[in-house]
Amino acid sequence: MDIHSKDSSHDHSSISKQGEVVIITVPFPCHSHLNQLLHLSCLISSSYNIPVHYATTSTHLRQVKHRFNDTTHLQNSQLHFHEFPTPDFLSPSPTPNPSNKFPTHLQPSFDSSIHLRQPMAALLQNISATARKVIVIHDVMMAYVVQDIANVPNAKSYAFTATCSFSSFFDWWQMMGKPLLEKPPPKGLPSIEGCYPTELLNLVARSIDFLKFTTGHIYNSCKSIEDILKVGLPVNTWEQREETVTSSTIAKVVQNLIASKKGEEIRKRAEELGASTRQAVEEGGVSRMELDSFIAHITSHLNQLLHLSCLISSSYNIPVHYATASTHLRQAKHRFNNKTHLQNSQLHFHEFPTPDFVSPSPTPNPSTKFPTHLQPSFESSIHLRQPMAVLLQSIFATARKVIVIHDVLMAYAVQDIANVPNAESYAFSPTSPFSSFFDWWQMKGKPSLEKPPPKGLPSIEGCFSTEILHLIALQIDFLKFTTGYIYNSCRSVEGTYIDLIANDQFNRNKLIWSIGPLNLGADYDRRNSNTPKDKCLEWLDKQAPKSVLYVSFGTTTTMTDEEIKELATGLEQSEQKFIWVFREADKGDIFTGEVTKEKLPEGFEERVKEVGMVVRDWAPQVEILGHPSTGGFMSHCGWNSCFESITMGVPIAAWPMHSDQPKNAFLVTDILKVGLPVKTWEQRDEIVTSSTIAKAVQKLIASKEGEEIRKRAEELGASTRQAVEEGGVSRMELDSFIAHITSSFLSCFLYGEASIISVKHFFVQTVREGKNYPDALAKRRVEELEQLVI
Repeated sequence: MDIHSKDSSHDHSSISKQGEVVIITVPFPCHSHLNQLLHLSCLISSSYNIPVHYATTSTHLRQVKHRFNDTTHLQNSQLHFHEFPTPDFLSPSPTPNPSNKFPTHLQPSFDSSIHLRQPMAALLQNISATARKVIVIHDVMMAYVVQDIANVPNAKSYAFTATCSFSSFFDWWQMMGKPLLEKPPPKGLPSIEGCYPTELLNLVARSIDFLKFTTGHIYNSCKSIEDILKVGLPVNTWEQREETVTSSTIAKVVQNLIASKKGEEIRKRAEELGASTRQAVEEGGVSRMELDSFIAHITSHLNQLLHLSCLISSSYNIPVHYATASTHLRQAKHRFNNKTHLQNSQLHFHEFPTPDFVSPSPTPNPSTKFPTHLQPSFESSIHLRQPMAVLLQSIFATARKVIVIHDVLMAYAVQDIANVPNAESYAFSPTSPFSSFFDWWQMKGKPSLEKPPPKGLPSIEGCFSTEILHLIALQIDFLKFTTGYIYNSCRSVEGTYIDLIANDQFNRNKLIWSIGPLNLGADYDRRNSNTPKDKCLEWLDKQAPKSVLYVSFGTTTTMTDEEIKELATGLEQSEQKFIWVFREADKGDIFTGEVTKEKLPEGFEERVKEVGMVVRDWAPQVEILGHPSTGGFMSHCGWNSCFESITMGVPIAAWPMHSDQPKNAFLVTDILKVGLPVKTWEQRDEIVTSSTIAKAVQKLIASKEGEEIRKRAEELGASTRQAVEEGGVSRMELDSFIAHITSSFLSCFLYGEASIISVKHFFVQTVREGKNYPDALAKRRVEELEQLVI
């Protein structure tokens, strides 16, 4: 059969243009089923800007469109319709005076759906050829029709159930012979007898075998509807189905429902339930969060891992191989703040050929702060799977054990570790445990916690683009191969949230280490070295202690012309000293094309030259923060920047832009209380005025409140720096990780007594010196390993 598509040229160009995730919805040819999946198609295509292809027969497409209650939604450019030729089927009129209420006259229409398998397979192949990922949402009754999804490597299917969860479960339970339940079924539960004709049950049975290909199930229901509802009354019970309902019974029921006290009570319950159900689909509602979570499921880091590579290779004398695309390796080395560490003989670099990707300039005056111009660069990472697999096999051939530490967003690229018998992988998270936990919690629909979340916790709304959520979702299935997680954080800063992550169901049986700060050792104490001093540091040398505000919004932020004008005016009005790193956001490849020079208000630099310095290229951030003249940091609150500022004891003026930054800002200002807000996430659509900026700067740098914030920041900075010193909480965590990955040295049969003695000496000495362990888990790890060697 041929595929007939409404405006098919538009369909295919949109697929090619999108090149991302494409959804196909496949309804069952029964009106209520057709209607529900069309509503879902409209919702996803309009709210999430994802192409959705609604595919059914021409007859049923015409029917569902004809009866749809808001035809304006059908004009959405992201919604595409595919009309398959209608298979021949009988279409008799309903049986008059039927003995059975099931609409058996529709059975030929239902049965005809099985003939859609071939055109559905052709549509799948067509769309999968141009889309990175294809998601098929099909009616549970159409599993047979979409079975060929098993042959499409970049496709997944999800079964949509158009009936309520209650009836779906108990119908299935009765069909399965009523197996034992933890709780007894509701008293008076209707029997399944007489509900379905044999013909329909045969059609159901045909689909069951193919439901094994589905990744998950979607229900048109709501979690706020949790119990038997009691929002109605019976006219006729299922036990009375053979009886005719008399007119007097009908009259009494109507009177009871409309004009009685009992009816009023029922109506009140119905209204309350209706209100909570409508609320469920609003922003922050339980069903909206479920849908957000589903969409997320289907859809700075270079620097931190390079620091970790240097630390392990130099401090523990273990060979480390740092592997990435040649473009990004060049970038990481170019910006690394201590290039002498890169000369370590145990540190090896592997440059994979850079996959072709578009490297556009940042969008000027963007409507959203997420750096969508970097998306092609991010997505190119998925093409590193093959060279990564080759590198794994090469190292595996000569090493007794291979440990892969990969960014959480590179789980897909290293998935072939599952085929390497002597290899283990550990996911490295360059974001804070606080934001990692609560972003994930919100994506999952805010399940119940032992303790309520912090009051005022920022919403996840607007933090991430749909495209980056797709890339995140691509990693999730492959994170199951990881043995544990490593965080660039510190228990003295985020111990509570590290424990929350460890106890999360997704991370059960996973080990967690928190080993930060990683970027230490580049602070201002290097001013006595023989290396040339950066112009920023020379300028800072001339300023009074704690008098200068450092202003930088990272490598991915693009500000509008209006924001730049207000910020410049606010800094000038504050009358405080400042260094402002004012540069274009990074492109995907920072070495291609010209860098656009952003424009400041006319005459600004001349007017502020005695109090401020504008830097238009890369600045040594850690050294600036570590300089005694630096008294505050106005930041976008990327975790690198936050943690560097915390480590150096510098308070933060928080101005979050996207991603994890809103929660990082909240952690800094509301939890740790080492900063103050310039702009909260709730104000993200507002322009921060120059007067607001001036007041925030004055408060942070030159007020009693600012002094108190700075004092807390300095105290926290001292404890954070201490954490990575010998015996510190993070150093112990890193020692624990190294001991864990090298623990198989404890085998005298393979490697001899010398190895056992060296490891035994380390652990016995650690225990005898009575060092403070970060927690009971860390202490238990050491004690267990000590028992192995004694």
